Amino acid sequence: MSSTGETNIKWEIVKGSERMSKYGVFNFTIPIAEQFSKTPGEVEKMSFGEVFAIKSYNGALSKIQKEMSEIKIKA
Repeated sequence: MSSTGETNIKWEIVKGSERMSKYGVFNFTIPIAEQFSKTPGEVEKMSFGEVFAIKSYNGALSKIQKEMSEIKIKA
């Protein structure tokens, strides 16, 4: 499942969730760490609320960008 909560058929075909599940919390900490030039350990020290807010923000932004990319405007 994507950060927008939608199923990505290509992700499912390659069994992305199953293959990445072994990385546990790193599936959350690594992307945030990369986004803010931190280590996964530094992200783990952040409050749950802060991490949740960042993940929620990133998911909402990703969904908006996807929706915008699907809009076809005739010039």
